[in-house]
Amino acid sequence: MKPESQDEVLRRLRCIEGHVRGVAKMVETDSNCLSVIHQVKALQGALDKVVSLVIEEHLTSNWSIVLESMDQKQREDALFELGKILTEYQAFSRYSLIKEDDEQLTENLTIRSEMKE
Repeated sequence: MKPESQDEVLRRLRCIEGHVRGVAKMVETDSNCLSVIHQVKALQGALDKVVSLVIEEHLTSNWSIVLESMDQKQREDALFELGKILTEYQAFSRYSLIKEDDEQLTENLTIRSEMKE
């Protein structure tokens, strides 16, 4: 990883680390659940940005050199593997958003049904 990219990733991770400590304090002090959820979503976004930076760095610094040293079949195999990694990351991100939406919906319905009783 290039030094400037490494510095940026580390800076973001340190900010995330501080943010996590802040959210933990919110939980310890029994802060509003919606505020905690909002902060956790912000952390997820920040971590997604770190993943994007690392992937971008990997592609720009490593892959061009690696691909140049391969024959056509090796390049196709390597690009297929990269595609699987990116698809898996994207699917995981989508799955976690869908799962969270389902959990939030279930929670909302539970709260509403309790209010009726």
